[in-house]
Amino acid sequence: MKIVWFTIILFVNTLSADSFSDANKAYENGDLIKASGLMKKSCKNGNMRACWNLGLLYSNGRGVKRDKNKALELYKIACEGGYKNGCTSYDIFKDM
Repeated sequence: MKIVWFTIILFVNTLSADSFSDANKAYENGDLIKASGLMKKSCKNGNMRACWNLGLLYSNGRGVKRDKNKALELYKIACEGGYKNGCTSYDIFKDM
């Protein structure tokens, strides 16, 4: 049973890493809509860096409709998930 759970966790983490990598490639290629969709997927799979990056996209309206509240929510998720940049961004933007 432990092997099954380990395999599932490893598979989910691999999907998250692949989505994040693909999101970065899409962003670099200027496909911001695709990048934001893949960042959402990676964030939902627990990648806190992806949550922070998605927050940046919402904050700047790149590939998504600009939404400061959604950006703040994503920064908070990233922060609570242990991603320091998420904490920094949350602290900066929470009082704006």
